[in-house]
Amino acid sequence: MNIEIRKLSPALLNDYLRFFDTDAQADNPNPDDRGCYCVCWCGIDHRMEPDFSTPQKRRELAKKYINSGALQGYLAYDNGRVVGWCNANTQAECLHCVSWLRFMAHVQTEDPSAGIRVKCVYCFAIAPDMKRNGIAALLLDRVTKDAADEGFDYVEAYPNKSFINEFRDFMGPMALYKQAGFSVFAEYEDVFVMRKPLKTKDVYETAPVMKTSRFILRLVREEDAEDLLTCYADPKSQSLFNADNCTSDFRYSGVGEMLSCIRVWLDSYRARGFVRWSVIDKQTECAVGTVEMFSVPGFLPEGAGGVLRIDLASAYETDGYLAELLGLANERFYSLFGAELFVVKAKPEATARVNALLAAGYSPYDWPAPGREHYYIRKRPLHKGAFST
Repeated sequence: MNIEIRKLSPALLNDYLRFFDTDAQADNPNPDDRGCYCVCWCGIDHRMEPDFSTPQKRRELAKKYINSGALQGYLAYDNGRVVGWCNANTQAECLHCVSWLRFMAHVQTEDPSAGIRVKCVYCFAIAPDMKRNGIAALLLDRVTKDAADEGFDYVEAYPNKSFINEFRDFMGPMALYKQAGFSVFAEYEDVFVMRKPLKTKDVYETAPVMKTSRFILRLVREEDAEDLLTCYADPKSQSLFNADNCTSDFRYSGVGEMLSCIRVWLDSYRARGFVRWSVIDKQTECAVGTVEMFSVPGFLPEGAGGVLRIDLASAYETDGYLAELLGLANERFYSLFGAELFVVKAKPEATARVNALLAAGYSPYDWPAPGREHYYIRKRPLHKGAFST
């Protein structure tokens, strides 16, 4: 198998038509679905609906739409034969096509005037003898790469929540998108909106400097060692640290120990293990603690995510300061790390921390792993709606 992905163009019109004449839905048990030619997902205003009543009429429309550029996507070839198709187009140009009007009108969309560009994946079709060979994943990868090159902000897709059959799930399964780095952006009655950001900077290339009312967060530095002892040599702070699955208990008494720890943190950052920010008090310009975050696929049964660690000098362990830091994490970390959730440890005696977590939308979490106690979880908020496919 030697798969080549080509972007649809008028020069490939005959290949496209031949695929839908023969292989595209050859194994579909419903004869009414055959010969769709994928003309219902396109950049055409169908409010004055054309005649889609027969395969031949849809075939003629496909010719027209491909030649005009209204029907867009990618063909997969194996040794010169078309074996797969992905319909992918600009969201703003497809909001009046017949399938969007029938099935997706309640989906929240970006305002085109805001300058946010979204590429949507609408359909896959794979030749029956080539299914389960990863062709849809190759098509999706090309869609994503080209969308990034063309300046789109997101790629978006709409998999069904529950599997119906491979012909009714023509937008692809949720697992396909998760494996490609998409996450759930919104939830409706029967479908998820999956998104992949294309312009997010790699947090492991450049850890952003972030600000709250009281604090500045920036990547930890070796020169922070002395300041950070106000946190890591503070017995009250030490009693609240989360050292689960760590090689240290973070209880330090001297600058040398603190400096060694910072070097380990920076080595882990360079190895793409986690990011550790110093928390700088704007008033004193001193580091008074740190915030750590990472995210990995399948971290928990609920999805991609990681552990959020917040270590603060005891004088800063207050509802208000913790609320600032948790609010920043809630706003920035899902997109920065591609996370669907994160968990935070708060021992029962950490009253201010527990209160701040509950107020910030976290809930107690029974982590299904030995030795993981007193955790709280927050999942990425979803836009809610109601429509049915």
